[in-house]
Amino acid sequence: MTTQEEKKEFWAIVSLLGHNQLAGFLDEYTMGGCSFLRLTVPETSKQPSWSRLFKDNAIYSIDPCTEAVAKWKAESLNIAPMTIWDANTMLEKNLALQGKVIVSKSELPEGFSAAQEVKAVSSHYGTNDDDNDIYDDERPF
Repeated sequence: MTTQEEKKEFWAIVSLLGHNQLAGFLDEYTMGGCSFLRLTVPETSKQPSWSRLFKDNAIYSIDPCTEAVAKWKAESLNIAPMTIWDANTMLEKNLALQGKVIVSKSELPEGFSAAQEVKAVSSHYGTNDDDNDIYDDERPF
């Protein structure tokens, strides 16, 4: 078989740079004019099927194997897909580390005005004239 006739999709165990390993069905994928290798990890008892795209320079080795071997390896590796980062979740976690929480307007006490609180805090900046603090308007940046 010549290079042009070789099968371009097959089951494999893929070793990535950084000592990571994945197993699944490997094929070529083109997006935006760029060529990638796509590995579709089969469904396991703990994870649904998922795919990941790679550039060739991220791969250390590719070991072709049978479907049964790839499925067994995927089950034993138990690698989870990357989760989607949600901006609100990241914000809530960051605020929680600072001891703060996000509260909806409907949960605020009656008569509380968040706008007044923000205005009071922002009016503090630039009002101190002792020239010894970082809140003066004449900042170097």
